[in-house]
Amino acid sequence: MSHNIRTSGITDIGKTRAQNQDALLIIDSENEKLPDWCELVVAVFDGASGIPNGHIASKRAAEYFADTIKHDSTPVSVTEQIGPVLEEIILKTNKKLVDGARKNDNFYATTIAVVLFNNLDPKIIHCGAVGDSLIYTTTPKGLNRIFDKDSYLNALYKRGFDISKLEANWGKVMTQTLGFNVDIEPHIVDTRISRGQNILLCTDGLTDSLDLPQMEQIIRSHYKNPEQLCENLITIAKKEYGEDDITVVAGYVG
Repeated sequence: MSHNIRTSGITDIGKTRAQNQDALLIIDSENEKLPDWCELVVAVFDGASGIPNGHIASKRAAEYFADTIKHDSTPVSVTEQIGPVLEEIILKTNKKLVDGARKNDNFYATTIAVVLFNNLDPKIIHCGAVGDSLIYTTTPKGLNRIFDKDSYLNALYKRGFDISKLEANWGKVMTQTLGFNVDIEPHIVDTRISRGQNILLCTDGLTDSLDLPQMEQIIRSHYKNPEQLCENLITIAKKEYGEDDITVVAGYVG
C-alpha cells in the first residue's frame, strides 16, 4: 500500500431493533481482488427502517457493490478518472437492487457511504454517498463532514425555507436511497488525506446518539487505534441513546 492504512469496522443492532438493518464493507487489495488503481474500499450501508426488507437491502447493496468494483475493468491512469468510475459503480449497484426488488415484487431502500483509496496518488481519497450515512475526515480543528445528508430538511434548507418550526422527524425522511428508484444522483467528492489523519464512516445510529463534540473527544482519545475507536464510539452511543442500529468504519493513515 502507498500508506500504512489501519482500518476497523463494527455493526451493532442497538438496544431496540429486532434485526440489524446495517451492513459494512472493507476490501483490502492485499487480500482480495480489486482493480489495479484501487488499494482499499470501505463502506457502510443502512437499510431504511420504514420499508420492509431493510436488512436485506443493506446486505445485498454491500454484496453488489463489492462484486461490481471487483469486476470493474474501466481504464484508469489519473486520479481524476476515479470519481466518475465510483459514480458508475454506485449506479450499477443501485440498478441491481432495483431490478432484484422488482423481480421479487419487493421494495428495497438503503443508504451508502463509501471511500476509495487509490494506488496513483496517496494524498487523494474518493468519497461517494447516497442517503443519510456520513463520511468524516479529521482536521486539527475537529471533524470535517464530507457530505450533507439526503434529507428533506436539508433540501428545504438549501432552497431557503425556514425549517426551525418543522418536526425533527422530517430529517429522517430521505430524498434518495439505493434500491428504490433507478434515477439517483450519487454525491461524489475527491478530498485530500495526509498521514496522521482519520476517516470515519457511520450510519445515522451514531450521529443520532452522539453530537459532534462527543465524537471528536472519543476520536482524539483513540485516533491511532481504529479498533478501539469503533468499540468506544458504539459503546458510548448505546449508553447515550442507541435506539437504532449503529455501524462505524474507521481508518488511520500512518
